[in-house]
Amino acid sequence: AIGAAKQRISSAPRHADTSAYAAYLMYMKSLRFGQDGGGEAAGAAILDAIPAETKSDLVTLARGARDAASGELARAKQSLTTLATTDLGAAVLTGEIELLSRTDKAVAAWERAVKMEKSPRTQFGLARAQFAAGKTKEAEATAKTVLETAPKHVGVRNLLARIALADPSRDTEVIGLLSKVIDDKDVRSEASDAELVTAYSLTGLAHLDNSRISQAEQAFAQALKLDQQAVEALV
Repeated sequence: AIGAAKQRISSAPRHADTSAYAAYLMYMKSLRFGQDGGGEAAGAAILDAIPAETKSDLVTLARGARDAASGELARAKQSLTTLATTDLGAAVLTGEIELLSRTDKAVAAWERAVKMEKSPRTQFGLARAQFAAGKTKEAEATAKTVLETAPKHVGVRNLLARIALADPSRDTEVIGLLSKVIDDKDVRSEASDAELVTAYSLTGLAHLDNSRISQAEQAFAQALKLDQQAVEALV
């Protein structure tokens, strides 16, 4: 099958770009929401079918995403250095790589992506980078901007709840943000399993901080049903 795919791609280069972009999306899902073995295996099969000598921006992007998902962060970043200055997908991938690498360059990487396209995707990336850099006020302001235009954005709700969780007086706000993720069908339908785990875990922490022990236990139990290794639920 791979041999036939290689032959098809060699005779029609556009197939390589289409296939490469599909692989890129599969790897990006792993990078954003946690390892997806099935998706990564499918992405690997796609890239293996593209001849090694094939060169294009989308193929470079997909190969960089594969390296990043495989933990080869330095190699992935290096391969995207030039492309990330002009290509949005490469800029976004570079931002994810900087976040995974825990470097001080993540904010700048996401700011570049926002300049290319101001969207919930890029602004949420910037908010996460700001939060990781300890710039909590900036992160909250950026995240709130995203929520205004994308009220069903689960990641933003979780991030805002995590920020507010540090202040006991904002308990009602925390629960309100998270209950939308957990109980609102329209919002919940947009959530990945990893995001639901986070929402349940943060809900549990909020209840625990306010001595609502039985409610905390229930929330943690829901998180552990989805992921038995959910760290924040294993308190």
